[in-house]
Amino acid sequence: MDHIEHFAAVDLGSNSFHLIVVAKYANGKLTQVAANRELVQLSASTDLSTGDIPLATQARALRCLSSFYQTLSEFPGVKVRIVGTSAFRHIQQNKAFLAKAEAVLEHPIEILAGEEEAKLIYRGVSTLRESVPRFVMDVGGGSTEFIMGTGMQHEQVASLEIGCVSIKKDYFPDEKITQDQLDAAEAAVFEQLQPVAQRFGKTHWRQTLATSGSIKTISWALSNLNLIQNGVITAKALDRLRPIFVQTETLHNLSQLVGLNSRRADLLISGFVIVHQAFKAFELDSIVISNQAIREGIIDELINS
Repeated sequence: MDHIEHFAAVDLGSNSFHLIVVAKYANGKLTQVAANRELVQLSASTDLSTGDIPLATQARALRCLSSFYQTLSEFPGVKVRIVGTSAFRHIQQNKAFLAKAEAVLEHPIEILAGEEEAKLIYRGVSTLRESVPRFVMDVGGGSTEFIMGTGMQHEQVASLEIGCVSIKKDYFPDEKITQDQLDAAEAAVFEQLQPVAQRFGKTHWRQTLATSGSIKTISWALSNLNLIQNGVITAKALDRLRPIFVQTETLHNLSQLVGLNSRRADLLISGFVIVHQAFKAFELDSIVISNQAIREGIIDELINS
C-alpha cells in the first residue's frame, strides 16, 4: 500500500470556519479526504473594539472547533496549520477565549496579519494555474484582500478592514434598503479602494479571479436573475443589479427575489457594494470565481515547506 501523508488547513474566518484535510500519496497525487464548513458568525455579534464575545457565540465557535478536532483525530500524524483572520485580529486581547479555543483544538491558533492572509490567498488561488499575470480579490466577513502577481509570485498585496459583516453593521443595520444607505456605503468603500488601485496601477491582467462565499452569493443572485451565464461576474451585470436592491426595499424581499436564505441575503448587498466598487476602482470587466482560496495556500505551504 502507498505511503500516505495527511495535511490539514483550518481557516477561522469572521463569518465561517473551514477545515480541509488532504492526503498526499507516494506518487505525489493529492486528494481531499475531509472538509467541513460551519457558519459561526464570530464578528457579527462580537464587540471588535474590546474583543468581548457573547457566551452564545463562544459556545457556537467552540462546538465547531470540537467537531474539527474530532475530524483531525481521524488522521494520526496529520500536519496541521490553524489560522485566524480578520475577526481574530480584533479579539487577540481576549486571552481567555483564545485559550479555550486552543485547548479544544489541542493546537495553537496563528493569527495572521492582513498582508500574510493576502499572500496565502494568492498562493492558494494560483496553485495549479498557468504562469500568467493575474488579479485576485477575496471578500471576507471582516476584511477584503487584493493581490496581483504572475504565476505563483505575488507582486502587490493589500488587506483592507472592510468586509461584508462590517459594511452591513455600518450601513444596513436593519431590514431596510434605501438609496441613501447604498450611496453612503459605496462612497465609503470606494474611498478606501482608490489608493490601493492607484498603487496596483493599470495592469492588463490575463486572469481576474475572486474567492469567498460572498463572491459565490453574488454570482448565485446574478444567475438567478438571468443577468450572467456560467457564473462569471461582469461589470454590466453588477450595474444592472444595483437598482434592484433599492426596488426591493427590504432584505426579506431581496431574499425572496433572488432565492437566497435570509442569512445569505443579509450579506448579499454589503458584498455587492465591495465587489461593485472594486470593479470601478480597478477597472475590471469581469471576474471568475476560484474554488481555491487561503486553505489551499496553507496546504501548499505545508507540503512544500
